[in-house]
Amino acid sequence: MNRPNDPARRIAALDPDARSVKAVWIAWGIAVLVFVALLAVTPRERLPLMLIGASLLLLWPLWRGGRLLWDQMLDASMQPWQGSYYEYNGRQVRVLVDDLDGLWFCAADVFDALGLDGKARDVGRARLAAGREGLRAAPGERMLCFTERGLSAFLERRSDARSASFQRWLQTQVLRPHHRRLEIASASAPAQNPPT
Repeated sequence: MNRPNDPARRIAALDPDARSVKAVWIAWGIAVLVFVALLAVTPRERLPLMLIGASLLLLWPLWRGGRLLWDQMLDASMQPWQGSYYEYNGRQVRVLVDDLDGLWFCAADVFDALGLDGKARDVGRARLAAGREGLRAAPGERMLCFTERGLSAFLERRSDARSASFQRWLQTQVLRPHHRRLEIASASAPAQNPPT
């Protein structure tokens, strides 16, 4: 979420433009070459002074590296695949939304929430219940996930009370609110005028 007074964005706005950064990198490279040449001819008693110069030369790469890391962290938090985290009976269930507004549920989190272990967690068995397309890696992710339809099929084939409770939670806390948000968004979108 971008807030206008977000301090992270204000700091990013202070960053120089690409041409200035390129010019400073060139100047820094020249300064390093001069420093190395001076280091070769400097007497031993002046080496501590040269170390101060070396530490000053390191400030620019440290600053740029820190900025790069900061920008990467900001960008990672704004990725379209950043998922939502739901809680079911004290267990985290990761839910991802793809570009087509489809929901993907982390299979490991579902297995944990249902208290499954051993053969019950076998991906092959779960895929038989969910369908081949119902349990697979989500697009752009390595994580094995259930699709909405695959998770429903998987839960329908289970008869224990915990699965029934999870299915009720899934309907009331995740699916209905998600579909309602989509309905509201589509209703509030401006209607397309047909060409005349």
